[in-house]
Amino acid sequence: MKLSPQVKRSIQNISLCVGSLILILFVLEIGMRVYLSWKIGSMGALAAYKFNPRRKNLILADIFQTHLNKRIVYELVPNREGQLVGAPLKINSQGLRDRDYAVKKPAGTFRIIGLGDSLLFGWGVPVEVTTLKALERLLNEGSPRVRYEVINFSVPGYNTVMEVETLKRKALAYEPDAVIILFCGNDINVPAFLQKRPNLLSLGRCYLLEWVAAATSGGNQALVKTLYEVQLIQPGDIFTERDLMSLTPDSRRVPPAYRHLVGLKNYTKALEELQRLAKNHGFPVLMTFTWGDLEEWLDDKNADALIEQYLEDWPFYRINYRFGFHVVDTLQDQLAYLRRHGLRSQAFRVSENDPHPNRVQHHLIALTLYRTLVEQDLIPDAEQRKPRLAAQLERLQNSIAPPQ
Repeated sequence: MKLSPQVKRSIQNISLCVGSLILILFVLEIGMRVYLSWKIGSMGALAAYKFNPRRKNLILADIFQTHLNKRIVYELVPNREGQLVGAPLKINSQGLRDRDYAVKKPAGTFRIIGLGDSLLFGWGVPVEVTTLKALERLLNEGSPRVRYEVINFSVPGYNTVMEVETLKRKALAYEPDAVIILFCGNDINVPAFLQKRPNLLSLGRCYLLEWVAAATSGGNQALVKTLYEVQLIQPGDIFTERDLMSLTPDSRRVPPAYRHLVGLKNYTKALEELQRLAKNHGFPVLMTFTWGDLEEWLDDKNADALIEQYLEDWPFYRINYRFGFHVVDTLQDQLAYLRRHGLRSQAFRVSENDPHPNRVQHHLIALTLYRTLVEQDLIPDAEQRKPRLAAQLERLQNSIAPPQ
């Protein structure tokens, strides 16, 4: 059958369009692989990374440096300053996102050490509105007899093993009277920063397609976007709920050098070490849990009963109770705030594209911690605070303005 000139031209145009599209996609795939070839994504690359002192909008590679301890791996760079994910950031001379403190505890001072990852670090918010600084102010208000210091040893990406080792090797020197650890759902997984780099020569993967899938998938879509922006993860790393929450991390994604940091077994060993340190040094541990997505509880009339059962069955609660730690859950206080103001859980986000806590959620976590410290007699002037605690908490909760 002879094709007409018009049909031939149409076929040629379609073929040209398809060929051009394939060529564009091929070039984009090559570009993605070239981009990944120099992108920070391993500790070796971090060690070789050169900081640009003129850079004001920082990425994580700018504020991290390697550490020789294999259970700490990396730490914050002392005296680094700039903007990180839209918030001012200043690391003090001791390598902490905090003001400088004397290592030796002053007389009449009650010291609390905070350990966590980007949540307690204060990702995306000014330091003065972070949980630990809000708690420090609460404790020092109306406390003429005792001076309280709450020191932040948190580092983005840390998991529980790294936090306990940081306590042991660094924070104990500050003579803590209490220790707060903020648990995150990925705290038995390897930090994303330490995961294996992909094989960029593999013909069995399409990194462009994986990047599109990661950027448009549900669950962690907003978090993935922010992590790309600060170079914490790479295109091709699709973070699903299974990756972040699984009790059995995928060993294929964990370099052999870091496998001692991950998994329920190593998490439990870290808690055993934490229990020993707490006993030997005489401080209580407040294992604190907070939540990002509260939607499933907000509209359920039986939420309180369901929450109680859920938390009772959750393995991380059972494990921490077994070790004798003070388990602090912020869920009820945060739900009460959202219901009182007619808000959804997105009101706690630092931004539309970032589910980290904003100033409101940081303040609410601080209030829950404050109540626990007073009610469970974990601070020296707890008895003096108890008569006014309920009224004080109600006043403070009502004073927290909803985000605009």
